[in-house]
Amino acid sequence: RYLEFGCEGQAGKIKARTLVEVAASYARGELAQLVQ
Repeated sequence: RYLEFGCEGQAGKIKARTLVEVAASYARGELAQLVQ
């Protein structure tokens, strides 16, 4: 799947975030849930 999107070799750049960090980002308005 990574090959299809040209993302192979990028796994080292991905940083995991805790649920608390994600919830705080939503609370600050940094993230918005988009449904199309």
